[in-house]
Amino acid sequence: MAFKFCWLGICLLTIGTGNAQNSQSIAQLEQADKVQNSRERITFLLSAEGLLTVSNDSIKAAYFQKLGNAYAQAYSNDTALNHLNQALQLVGSKPFYLLKGEIYNSMGNTSLTLSATDEAMKYYNAGLEELGDLTTVEAASLKSRLLGNIGGIYNELEQYSKSLEYAQASFQVIEEYKLADRYFFGHLILAFAHSALGNLDQSMEHNLKVLDIILENGDSSYLAYAYKNIASIYHQKQDWKQASKFYLNAKDVAWAVQEYEVYVSCFSNLAEVAEHQGQFKTGIAYAEQGIEAAKKYGLLPKHIEAIKFYYSLLKKSNQTALALSAHEEYMALKDSLFRLETVAQIEEIESKYEKAEQQKEIALLVAQQELTESELSRKQQVQFFLVGASTLAIVILVLIIYNQRQKASLRHEILEGQLNEYRIRLNEMLGKYEGDFSVSLEELNDRLSTPISEREYDVLKMVFTQKTNQEIADELFLSINTVKSHLKNLYDKLGVNNRGEVVKFIASRR
Repeated sequence: MAFKFCWLGICLLTIGTGNAQNSQSIAQLEQADKVQNSRERITFLLSAEGLLTVSNDSIKAAYFQKLGNAYAQAYSNDTALNHLNQALQLVGSKPFYLLKGEIYNSMGNTSLTLSATDEAMKYYNAGLEELGDLTTVEAASLKSRLLGNIGGIYNELEQYSKSLEYAQASFQVIEEYKLADRYFFGHLILAFAHSALGNLDQSMEHNLKVLDIILENGDSSYLAYAYKNIASIYHQKQDWKQASKFYLNAKDVAWAVQEYEVYVSCFSNLAEVAEHQGQFKTGIAYAEQGIEAAKKYGLLPKHIEAIKFYYSLLKKSNQTALALSAHEEYMALKDSLFRLETVAQIEEIESKYEKAEQQKEIALLVAQQELTESELSRKQQVQFFLVGASTLAIVILVLIIYNQRQKASLRHEILEGQLNEYRIRLNEMLGKYEGDFSVSLEELNDRLSTPISEREYDVLKMVFTQKTNQEIADELFLSINTVKSHLKNLYDKLGVNNRGEVVKFIASRR
């Protein structure tokens, strides 16, 4: 009887200790969400005490989900998927529906960056299935994201009707649950979906909603793009007066916020509108301004675009000599761009080959890591068996438990050190960069002969955190070609040839 009371006391003490540990772990996970830089978030999570040894599977799964997300944002997709699979194994068949939905959404996003469209679609649908009939605000927010992501995949597959169907379903959830933080993206997705189908009036309606939200929040970072999207719809509808008005608005805002690519592009758009109106003199003036601005800011694709309209307008206004000169320059610039694109394609092929070689070594390191974790798990099971089988008096039992915990702590530290060594080697294989981006735009431009724009600076910061071109495009609401153009401009202005040299350039100027 005395032994039963002793065992009960130990169980209650263990439960109390476990609850305290769980609360501390939850607090650490919430604190991790506040760390903006993905590399710093990885460091924080790996160093957070107790998160790996906590007994609560849902907390441990949430830990691996957040760690996987952080690695994905740091362009370490294979490592990200590895951690996300660990999270999925921990929740298993348990009723953690919202957590499993978040894990599947993260796995879909990561697969999409690896161009595994089918895998991404499978994960997004699995996330929706897990949510089922959940009616919480958190579940609704996740559901709207999943539906929007599926719509995005259908848009890439050029199945525009399906894309619109999922965009509408996503927005219906946003409206039903009044998800204020999702309205901007809901309207934006619908605007793109309708535009792809040629539903210009509906696209205009949602673009105007996006503009209202931007103006209401006082955020000017996307205002130029909103004006330009609206102008392009008027352009397609051949409403030249309204198109010109919104292109001018976009140009003025882009200049104010140093969105030089949009600024230069608007001159070409205005030149084209003037050409359609038969205002050749006005169009030539816009094209000339676009050419000068493109030269000033080193925007080769926009330079080509502007000079194309310049040539067309000169030809239509019978300025033959100038038109021929413009055409020669146009062909020379196109040839230059072709050479740059060829070099970029060669670099991409080389990068894929290097990645394939790295993956062979990574597979071996991952296997070694799994063996180490298996050994840690086996030794922990032996400890639990010894404690459970103990029949000694309470004092001796407590001493044994204390002794075993000390030994376990030492083993854990040794094994954790091995795991950290493998993580470091994995990071080296994946080509990760250490450090933080701490060079301001003003400091950087002081050292450059040709200044970079604020938008190029935003892209530069994301390059430093190793985001993919597609991730940069999604976050900044740009097309993938626009991101590539920004990168080419950055390489020229910084005097480098690839992303690795960009990071070395910035690191050398701290």
